[in-house]
Amino acid sequence: MQRKGLISGLQRQVKYEIIPAIRKVVEKPLKTKTKVVERVEEKAAHYTCDFQYTQDGVLVIEDAKSEATRREKDYVLRRKLMKHLIQEQNEMAGREAMRFNEWVSTGKRKKNSEK
Repeated sequence: MQRKGLISGLQRQVKYEIIPAIRKVVEKPLKTKTKVVERVEEKAAHYTCDFQYTQDGVLVIEDAKSEATRREKDYVLRRKLMKHLIQEQNEMAGREAMRFNEWVSTGKRKKNSEK
């Protein structure tokens, strides 16, 4: 599709931060003084898509998942957060700037004789 000019900027395994890290500023006592440091209390949560590309001026995020993966609570939550992030970006842009496509694989494989 990219060679034909239908899409551009094709990338694989792009990581999006859907929940930022929770940081805390603490004082760390040293021998002669107290140092202020920032510590991560909770790591950030990320969503990694299978493919990302631009089509007709819209950033398209695509994912291919099995039925089993689509039912996992962790994936469902991350997908919802990603869709929310996309909705916010589109509202800020005042147009469809991003789109989410999900493909569901059936998990059925052809036998050697059927190929």
